[in-house]
Amino acid sequence: MACGVIAALCGVLLVARPWAFTARRVWLTSVACTLVCLVAMIVCWSAILRDEGRGRTTGSIVRDERSARGYLSRAMPAGRDPTVIPTGVYVESIEFTTSNNVVVSGYVWQRYPPNTPKDLTRGVVFPEADESHLEDRDIAYERTAADGTKTTGWYFNATFRQRFDYRTYPLDRQNVWLRMWQPDFDKDAVLVPDFSSYPPWLDKDLLGTDPQLVSGEWRPMYTAYSYARYVYPSSFGLKPYDGPVNYPDLYFNMVYERDYTGAVVGNLVPVALIALVVFASLFVTSRDQKFELFGSNTFAVMAFLVTMLLVVVVDHNEIRSVSADGSVMYMEYVFFGLYLLLLLVTANGVLIALDRPGEILTKQGNLPAKALYWPLLVGIVLVATISVFFGVGW
Repeated sequence: MACGVIAALCGVLLVARPWAFTARRVWLTSVACTLVCLVAMIVCWSAILRDEGRGRTTGSIVRDERSARGYLSRAMPAGRDPTVIPTGVYVESIEFTTSNNVVVSGYVWQRYPPNTPKDLTRGVVFPEADESHLEDRDIAYERTAADGTKTTGWYFNATFRQRFDYRTYPLDRQNVWLRMWQPDFDKDAVLVPDFSSYPPWLDKDLLGTDPQLVSGEWRPMYTAYSYARYVYPSSFGLKPYDGPVNYPDLYFNMVYERDYTGAVVGNLVPVALIALVVFASLFVTSRDQKFELFGSNTFAVMAFLVTMLLVVVVDHNEIRSVSADGSVMYMEYVFFGLYLLLLLVTANGVLIALDRPGEILTKQGNLPAKALYWPLLVGIVLVATISVFFGVGW
């Protein structure tokens, strides 16, 4: 993409030949360069929105009992024969309340075969939830099958605190996960997805969630069970520490994509209008006496640009409230580009007001500044797009 844009821009320069410095050629170059960058951004956005690899789940996905048992056979510590507890989840509602908090409600159930040890604690622990352990008062139903298998279901409604990545806002995707632990750390027991309680698992069928689930500005993409292994350097006080605990943790993943329409209309449209107004100010920044008819002078232009700066700062601070980890978000580069242009337009006005501003600035009514404005702004956003979404490590 970067090489294609550079080649297209070089072609524009060779065809338009702006160094002849006629108004027609300079404007042709400016418009053509802006269009090249806009088309490149549209292509980038199209590729980004079609990329299903973004918003990956935590750990290794398992889609049936065979893949789950295969993973556990490789991941479990040697010499262990744990009790397997089928566990399932059905999410009824989800709400993003803050940058790092999400409220999830629904049901979780477990099936206990007849050979389940009597001293094994029943239930599930959600480590990231404010109410992590399901208690007897949360039991929604209990059933015992003819073969002695006992099924217990709990209702939960808890706030989960998780670290979301907002660096690609407003084109971001977030994975809301429910990590589940067996309460007894000192007993050989492991949770496995209860695939027998679902239809054949297909990620895009959104199994494990209510079809009528309301998620606000987020669109559900897919759901999946997965396992991830972590090293816990503690015995949790249950026995003397003799090495890290590294049992695999069971995850239920729900990957959501932000509906970027609201962010574009609410944030980018006002910024685009401000950019247009700042661009218009270049047409009244001239040493030509006819602009006195507009009541335009250097002080008036400076006051106007300061006002625009304050408006941009307020809008930028509103965007910053989306992220709580201090990372720079993709949309912020639009504001950074506008900050740079406000600074350059201000400097242009000051130099024009000097007795000897230089011939290049006063040529054809401030033409160089007008012609560079849009290619510079759109070019900054394009470079940010390529760097953020296609750079090393993304």
